[in-house]
Amino acid sequence: MARKIEGTRIQSGLPERLRALRERKGWSLNRAAEEVGVPPSTLSRIENRKMSPTLDLLLKIVRTFDMHPNDVFSGRPDQQEKQEISVSRASDPALIELPNLFYKHLHPDMECFNFRAILITLFARSVEEYGGLTAHSGQEFVYLLSGKLQVHLEGHPLVTLAPGDSIMFTSSIPHAYVSAGDSQAKLLIASSSEEDVLQVKFQK
Repeated sequence: MARKIEGTRIQSGLPERLRALRERKGWSLNRAAEEVGVPPSTLSRIENRKMSPTLDLLLKIVRTFDMHPNDVFSGRPDQQEKQEISVSRASDPALIELPNLFYKHLHPDMECFNFRAILITLFARSVEEYGGLTAHSGQEFVYLLSGKLQVHLEGHPLVTLAPGDSIMFTSSIPHAYVSAGDSQAKLLIASSSEEDVLQVKFQK
């Protein structure tokens, strides 16, 4: 059974973004499908919201179009210039479903800033379900909005957060997040890395 975020409408700007990227390259549907390595009917169904791609297919799309994952899923295909001010709305179509978590990059158009703001709804109940420990450059700040969160940091004691608690650490420490309460954990992450949670997971 598909998981649902309580009180949240799941949206995605992927179909529009994919079509805009393909047309910007001047590729026909057949050419794009050949480059990605899937039948044209598969890309057509994605662009027309008739199917959701698997994580493996998302990875192929990202690599084929030589884009950062957030550029593909930002839901803002016509916005090219870097912005000085950005407002994120709850209705923005930028929510991405990955195994054991929902991910939303709150301001993908603010690449001029040296950190990323990420909203995550976490279902993983173990480090294995999360995808294992990950590490990257920079620093990471985590603020727990709801639920109960365990932060696993290699070589350090387990940290458990309740709503309103936060943690900040060097992201080069291998780490993982685990939802430890009765419901999913919802957390806000600010990362100073040029990478982010989604990008690291695509590289694993």
